[in-house]
Amino acid sequence: MPSPPAGASRGPPTSPAPSGPRTEWRQPITAGTPALSVDALPHECALIAKAPPATARHADHRGAGRAGPAHAADVPFSPPALPKEVVVKKLRLATVAAGALIAGAGLLAPTSAQAASTYWTFKNVQYGTCLTAGDSGSAYSTTCVGSNRQQWDWVGDGHSSYHMLKNRETGKCLRTDGVSNVNAVWTSTCDTDADYEWWYYNGDDRVLYVQPGGLDFLSTSSTVKDAVYSQGLDLSNLNLFKWVGTHD
Repeated sequence: MPSPPAGASRGPPTSPAPSGPRTEWRQPITAGTPALSVDALPHECALIAKAPPATARHADHRGAGRAGPAHAADVPFSPPALPKEVVVKKLRLATVAAGALIAGAGLLAPTSAQAASTYWTFKNVQYGTCLTAGDSGSAYSTTCVGSNRQQWDWVGDGHSSYHMLKNRETGKCLRTDGVSNVNAVWTSTCDTDADYEWWYYNGDDRVLYVQPGGLDFLSTSSTVKDAVYSQGLDLSNLNLFKWVGTHD
């Protein structure tokens, strides 16, 4: 989350408060006083109120941070903070209540293992065939039939926008190496520490490229229809490298 802009104020209003005891004081609204808007809220509230919906897993850009409130006088007065022992007591009570709710409801707090997977299919533009996981760790492109062997889930984190492609049927991940100009592609046990197992799909150009380097792309072959490789772009036939990615 972006840090609040420098210089933004969250202090009490500069207008004087009424005399005597006060539990909550709000600035009088008179003619010419602008209505309090989302932009005038304290930073935490403004960010929550304006937060966009959860983005897709492979969003390429993050929105720039919004400016904070322009005038401290627009911010309602905040009452003094509660004593530390009161805050701690309330926090403990809230934690116990939340734990009881989760224990009673069970499914109200699903774990990551319970989260539904999103399965992708990649169809080659040159041949109209789909990326498929075979037996014994093989990978190839063949007639699209919609089977689990042709469905792939993006898994793993920690490599920026790159993720591993895990096959639905075999549970193995798509992998290659960088030993030559044209490299074999296969499936193996998903390993977050392995090189050449992290992929990124560019939906605009419809290409899949692999880390490290991001210079090798998944392609079919001009001579062997079902074969798949990772290699640098061949500008003479870009359709070999293009994959139409769709998901459920």
